[in-house]
Amino acid sequence: LQIIHRNFSELKEELGERKFQGILLDLGTSSHHFDSAERGFSFSKEGPLDMRMNPEDSTLPTAKEILQEMSEKDLLEMFRRYG
Repeated sequence: LQIIHRNFSELKEELGERKFQGILLDLGTSSHHFDSAERGFSFSKEGPLDMRMNPEDSTLPTAKEILQEMSEKDLLEMFRRYG
């Protein structure tokens, strides 16, 4: 068993030509994301507007940073395109 903590877009680069019998992917949120105020997903608890799946990855902007930096037009397009 080998655990790889990477963005899915980097998976091919990470695996290279290695052979494997199977891959298990974590593809979504869990109740932990919504129950923990510090993750920024909660509807019922106060916390920072983070919403990153990997809050330790400082190369990714937080939801707060995105809302502060993007124009209203660009935000509208992002929400239309990605939900």
